[in-house]
Amino acid sequence: MNKKVYTVIIILIITIIASFLIFNYFNSQENNSATDSPPKVPQLNMGCSHVVWIDENETLTAHVSNMIGNISYSWWIDGINNNDTTVHELTKSFTQGAHSIKVTASNDTITLEKEITITGISSAKDISIKPVPSSTFGTWKFQASCCGASANVAGIQITLNEKPVGTSQKCTPVTISGMRAGNYTWSAQYHDQIIGNGTIEVPKTKVLHISKVDVASQYRTGDTISAKLVVGNSGTQDIKGFHVYTHIINDNFAWMGDTATREYTFDYKNTISPGESAQVPITATIPEKVKGVKPTGHYTITIEIHYDDQKTCSLTKETEVI
Repeated sequence: MNKKVYTVIIILIITIIASFLIFNYFNSQENNSATDSPPKVPQLNMGCSHVVWIDENETLTAHVSNMIGNISYSWWIDGINNNDTTVHELTKSFTQGAHSIKVTASNDTITLEKEITITGISSAKDISIKPVPSSTFGTWKFQASCCGASANVAGIQITLNEKPVGTSQKCTPVTISGMRAGNYTWSAQYHDQIIGNGTIEVPKTKVLHISKVDVASQYRTGDTISAKLVVGNSGTQDIKGFHVYTHIINDNFAWMGDTATREYTFDYKNTISPGESAQVPITATIPEKVKGVKPTGHYTITIEIHYDDQKTCSLTKETEVI
């Protein structure tokens, strides 16, 4: 074969391979980019459906996110367009009964829509209140109702054992956390009238939970894992100290038995009160070698907490060692 022809063929092959690699690289980058950063979806929000007192001005605000360009707004009240405003806020008083409020936000390409219900009342007798316990024992929510259904009502004042503990907001009822075991008297007032009262009985419970542990996703052999464990008391009694047990296993070398595992213990001696949390240090060292082999691979870290005569809670994390 002619030497020049041979050279041209070699150059052509190299060019084809290079083009293929470059194409795959950029295609991979585009795919990764799409996976890592999905497009943000435009959203419109104006709060929740709620109850208002008749003839008092109420301001509704539309919030738009991930939407570019000039944005125009339109408001509809009970199906009728409110031509008085084209901005993101609407201030208006409402009459007795339920009213449909719809807002749209538009730019050159899309239109978003959101609708809520505003219910106007003229008597505090239309509102009732009920304390509802949560799964965390020491937390109670004071849920309002209007016209026989759960409702959001701003301005309800709650007292507990004759002490003010909070006022409900437009979309947020009064919630009390960290209550200790015992009996409490409560009262609810709305527009200067008592709309409910009674007694709450908070039972005796001891519940410790792990809310967070900040283990990194990757380490190197020889590194020291210095993590912080966040433990919370979601019960109704003090918890005085607990024992932390950390079990680390290299899943790639689990067949080696105890050689592939590490165990660490720590005693926390302070008291955690109901509703409070504490940060507990978790320290472990990854060996450089185990029986002459670098202990790289996938690791499972199990953290157990023992308290109050062998009650336990646990959490499992995963990491890689390279």
